[in-house]
Amino acid sequence: QAPSSKHTCFIAMLRSLLLVAGVAFATAQFGRRNQKAEAPVGSMGDLGDINTPAGADSVDMAMKGWQELGADPAKMQELMSSFKDPDVMAQAREMLNDPQYMAAAKAKLAQIQAKAQANGLLDANGQPTGAAGAASGGLEGMMAQMMAGANSGGAVARDWELENIEKHKEGTMNTAELGMANLKAAMKDPSVLGEVAQMMKDPENVAALKKMMADPSFQAQAKRMQEQMKASGEMPDFSQMQQMMGGMGGMGGGGGGGGGAAAELERLRRENAQLKAQLH
Repeated sequence: QAPSSKHTCFIAMLRSLLLVAGVAFATAQFGRRNQKAEAPVGSMGDLGDINTPAGADSVDMAMKGWQELGADPAKMQELMSSFKDPDVMAQAREMLNDPQYMAAAKAKLAQIQAKAQANGLLDANGQPTGAAGAASGGLEGMMAQMMAGANSGGAVARDWELENIEKHKEGTMNTAELGMANLKAAMKDPSVLGEVAQMMKDPENVAALKKMMADPSFQAQAKRMQEQMKASGEMPDFSQMQQMMGGMGGMGGGGGGGGGAAAELERLRRENAQLKAQLH
């Protein structure tokens, strides 16, 4: 029996949250591109001890950077280039495979669903109510609208989503593996990037994600990443995503700023290497 559209949309949102949070953390340096090369001690940007107030500031910068990316396809293309860096890929993989982070993500989604039900956007069975169409926004409103679209035929579940959900339900794929499998498949599906970009245009969505990333358990998990930089296993081919975003940049009328973007990326890589050298 195929999973319900409600279940499909819930998993789709989990995938989007993982992708957004992963990119925002792994590229925290994006939000500090105009600052001095020396990152503040305790920030995510310097990969040091983040269990300090400065860590929250770095989350703010990372999320601000993501908002900028959502409005500028050229910058998004530049960001995708950073995934060729083994360190960035290692961080993303560690995040997706960390049980504590996955538990925090699932708890956040459960909280969103409960709030949507309390606001009358979803019924007791998790189905959208008549109020869903008039939702004012926020994650719970977006979830209800996504479900309403799926139930009305406005959104069709992707085959790979259905297959992965079935494996997860059968117990042959854990939650971390589900996130990774969906991420790999998303590399071949430009619509996923569109969903995430649209999601991050809502300030309430950004605030909810920022709160999750600033949680002490998440910060502890991020600190462990510093000590586990070596990648293990395969990562998705992020060059495919880069090519997709390159096409979007062309549609947006982006000019010939490729050389400048490449130079800036190289500068950021050198800066990151210097920071890590100072830490060891």
